[in-house]
Formats: sequence, structure tokens, C-alpha cells
Amino acid sequence: MRGCVNKMEFINEKRKFKNLGIMVDCSRNAVPTVGTLKKFVDIMAKMGYTFLELYTEDTYEIKGEPYFGYLRGRYKAEELKEVDAYCASKGIELIPCIQTLAHLYELTRYDVYQELFDVNDVLLADSDKTYEFIDKMFRTVSECFSSRKINIGMDEAYMLGRGRYIDKFGYKDKKEIMLKHLSKVIEIAEKYSFKCEMWGDMFSHMKIDGNDISTQYKEVLNKVKLLFWHYEDADCNFYNKNLNQLKTISEDIGFAGGAMKWIGIAPANEYSMRVIKKQCEVCYESNVDTFLITAWADFGGEASLFSILPTMYYTALCAYGCDLNNFDKSYFKELTGVSFDDFMLVDLPNYPVPKQYTYRNNKSFMFLYNDLLLGVYDKIVSDGIEDYFKIAAEKLKTVESNEYDYIFNTLSSLCKILSLKAEFGKKVQKAYAANDKKALALLKDKLVKLVSEIDIFYKNVKIQWDKENKSFGFEIQCVKIGALKQRTIYVIEKINDFLENKINDIEELDAEKLEVGWPNYGHPIDEDTNCWHIWQNSITTGNI
Repeated sequence: MRGCVNKMEFINEKRKFKNLGIMVDCSRNAVPTVGTLKKFVDIMAKMGYTFLELYTEDTYEIKGEPYFGYLRGRYKAEELKEVDAYCASKGIELIPCIQTLAHLYELTRYDVYQELFDVNDVLLADSDKTYEFIDKMFRTVSECFSSRKINIGMDEAYMLGRGRYIDKFGYKDKKEIMLKHLSKVIEIAEKYSFKCEMWGDMFSHMKIDGNDISTQYKEVLNKVKLLFWHYEDADCNFYNKNLNQLKTISEDIGFAGGAMKWIGIAPANEYSMRVIKKQCEVCYESNVDTFLITAWADFGGEASLFSILPTMYYTALCAYGCDLNNFDKSYFKELTGVSFDDFMLVDLPNYPVPKQYTYRNNKSFMFLYNDLLLGVYDKIVSDGIEDYFKIAAEKLKTVESNEYDYIFNTLSSLCKILSLKAEFGKKVQKAYAANDKKALALLKDKLVKLVSEIDIFYKNVKIQWDKENKSFGFEIQCVKIGALKQRTIYVIEKINDFLENKINDIEELDAEKLEVGWPNYGHPIDEDTNCWHIWQNSITTGNI
């Protein structure tokens, strides 16, 4: 099959999926502006996508709920209507993607919402006040979106029924609570003529299949599309097993893969594309009619929304049955002004060793915030890695782009920091252990340069944020980057005090450094499989 070159050729190819879409996370600090969404929709339409989902936990305005999305950059009704109309003009269906069970943590800080919650960020099922609140959600989105499709979330509510629910209603089987809650939400959705879809992981979590569900709830479940989501590499049997399990529950199944931009400041396009290719093939063979690419923004929305354009392009090629072994990349340059191969350089900060494209990695984030003295991640720092980041910084700097230069500038300045910082922990530990004060003095001078590079990085991050997002949420970047700078200044002072014999030791460097494992992944840190994007765990072992 020939390679696809332009939009007309995308359209002329037989699309493997009836529905091909992208979900944009607007809830993790970075709330894209209306202008950003329009620009994104333009590209989607030219690549042959059919729908866009806006993931909004509390980042949309609800009348009579002033604390819903308070100071979070929430969309006004007029903004959503404007984006909706623009999508329609481009042949893209704009679909609301909300939460009606969990992932509403930001609301838990306000007294006015306490009675709505069961435990953590999970809503209190079976409560009349909960459903009155959910009704307000549906009423709002029904007025702002012309589509009658809606994603109602309901993922990762693993503690459902295990908090205030027990005090109020007594212990009940989680499956029963889930199905009853879903039934009530669908009833509200139908009131506003919505057809629901939802993430399907809770059914997998509870090990439910069609044989476990009563006739009453089977009728309910056949009214909702279940999306099996998975973002990591897996064998085909894994995908088929999970898809088949959901098929016993509902007649309408979709799949959600991921364009990995949620692991830090730099994306992982190469990894995402390799995983998506396999997922597309499995879904096509399984007669799945909807393929969705999620662009999550976990832990702060630090990566540019447009940093995943190569993955979007490649996914469109997959979905339209193009020849992936010999596809023409010229249309990508026509769309972006940057060649496909040059744009792929945005992956460089995360993958200092080529073989690591086999795994999900975000070394740039880990090394950026790895503390200079505590060195939680020092054991996975390879000798000479700073030279890699120095070269990467220059490569990113040479990419010519009028439209996306700010992305390459940000990532280049990130690599410049890493060229000064990545190996510092190991080097300072060695110099200190040998009482090599000459080497310590040179390392201190290196940190002085690092402070200047952090200032440049901050300016580039701010430019990128201001180009794409509302101002709200940037305060977190100020905190993170500001703390990095101040900690660097502190370490300069600490080393200087040691060199001038004002202190006799540096306690952090005297402490024994242990192996650090991954509590969520069940394996230790090693140089191949490492991806940890929780800032507070990177900068300290203390409390934040």
C-alpha cells in the first residue's frame, strides 16, 4: 500500500476506524487557550481526524458553583461554544470529556463540596446531592457542546464505597455500587439526550464479565461505549484479552492509546508510535470502531501540546492503512514547516541511549530535579551523559521553525542544564570522599554557570506556556524552577563553606545512598527502564 502524503490521500485511503480522535487534557494546570485549540483542530482536520475530546475535570464554568474550577483557568461557556463552532467548521466533532465518579481531587479542598465525597477524590455514590451536582455538569455541557456524545470518565475509582459511603449506607459490594451509580448517571445523561462513553478500567479492576451482570444492568451497559485504555507496550494477547472481556459487558467498545507527553517537559514520540502501531493493528482485527489518542498532562502539563505532532501524524497513517515502512513525510513538513525527522528531535532529552526507545523514559525530568546533594537518581546516571546532553542541546538549537521554535528553544535550554547538572551528584560525591578540594572548587564554579542556565530555561518555559496556555497553573512552574535555582545557590554556598573550613562536613554527602525502586511498577531503578515524574519524590525524601 502506498504512503499517504496529503489530506486528500488520507481521505482516499480506507480508514480502518469509523471514529479517529484525540483527547486533550485541560485539567492538569495547563489549560490551552481557545487560540491554541483552534490551531490544534486545524492540524487534526488536515490529518484526517474526526473528533476531539476536551478532558475537563473542574476546568469549565458551572452556573451557581463559584468554587468549581476556582482560579484554575476554567473555560467560560462562551469559550467552549466558540471552540465547538470552530470544530464544526473544520469537520471535527467536539466531545465533552468530564468526570462523574473520581478524579475530582481539586474540589476536595473546599468545605462546600465535602459532603459530595466518599474517599479521596471519589464521589459519594447513592447520595441525592451527588446526582444533583452531576446534573449541573450535564446541563452545562449540554449548553456548550453541540455533540450529543459525552465521555463520563469513571476511571480509577478503586476506593469506591470504602470511605464515608460505609458510614452512610453500610458495606456493599463495589460492583453493585459501580453499576447502580452508572445507571443513575446514564439516566441523567439521557435527560439531556447524551450518548455516553467511559473508560473501562473499573470493570477490569473488579474482574467483571458479562456473566456477572444482571439483565437489568446489561441493558444499562449496552447504552454506553466502553473504552479500553493502555499506554504501555504489551503483547497482542494482552490487548485481545482485555478487549474481549469488555465485549462481554457492552456491545460498543473503543480503544484509547497515548501520545506520551505527560512524563515531563519532553515527550516520547518514538515509544508512543511503536506502541500505537501494534494497538491499531489489534483493534482493526478486533473490529473496534473507535481509536482515541490521549494527550494527558499529568503532574503539571509541562510538555507542549504540539510536541506530539509526530505521534499524531503517525497514528493517522496507521489508521488510514498507509505503508508505515516507506511513508512519505513531506506532508508533515507542509503542515508544520519542520521536517518529520527534525521534529522528532524533541525526544532527545528523554533518550540519551538509543536502545532505550524500547522503554518509557523521562530521564530529562528525573535529572533536572534530581537533588544535587541527595542524589536520589544518581545510580542511573551514566558516565559521560553530560556530553550527550551538550550535543542534544546544539541539535535542538539548530532546528529552523518559525511556528514551533519556542518548543525547540525550551528543550535545548533543558539539555543545556543537564549538560551541567546530570553527573554533578556522582562527581561531587567522589570529590568529597577523596577530600579533593580542587575538584570541589571546579564543581562549585560549574554550579554558578548552572544558575544562569536555569534563568534562561525559566524564560523559555514561560514563553512556551504563554503561547499555548492560560496563565493559571504557571505558578507551579515558578515554584519548581524557582526551587531548583535556590537549591543550586544553597549548594554553592554549602560547598564554599566547606572549602573555607567554615563547616567540617557536608552531611548529605556523608549519608549512605541506597537503591530506590518504583512503587508503582514493581522493579528497581536501572539504566533502561526508568520513568518517574513525581516532582516531590525527586527533589526530597521529606514531606511537601
